[in-house]
Amino acid sequence: MFLHFANNIHDCYDKIEKAAIDFARETESIPFQSLIQGFGYNDAAMALTLLKFINQMIYNAEEETKQGKFIAKLESLGIFDLLKRWSETDNEDIHGQIEVFNIYMKKLSGNIEYQLEVYKNRNQDLDLHSKVLERKVEYYREQQAMFKVMMNDLENYRIKANMSKEM
Repeated sequence: MFLHFANNIHDCYDKIEKAAIDFARETESIPFQSLIQGFGYNDAAMALTLLKFINQMIYNAEEETKQGKFIAKLESLGIFDLLKRWSETDNEDIHGQIEVFNIYMKKLSGNIEYQLEVYKNRNQDLDLHSKVLERKVEYYREQQAMFKVMMNDLENYRIKANMSKEM
């Protein structure tokens, strides 16, 4: 459905991107995450359709800044690993769509907007990872404090136990 929309409606890039962002907010996910997850299924027809859609979206974006941002979003979701896996299949149509994607990628790899978006996505990933680590460290601090309290209680119990033995 989206491929048909992307192929036939002028200015659809902005509308589809807005829809993806709205959907991501509602589902607390990343824009286009479900698109990339579709490559995880072992279905060549689905992978081909997704590749056609992605290539059409890049084409429809028209401006290099939009194209660069779109590819950077896909990169942060791991599209290159998925394309590498799909390139190992014998499906010539998939190979053709991957080649088209690579042509766009080579054209945009020096684009400053693409580079900025990649670094922005990496910084967001690192910030999220940092927050997770901070929560874990806080949890371990709490556990350590609880351990110290328990050790103090154990020591007090030993002292009282020894005193009661002596009586």
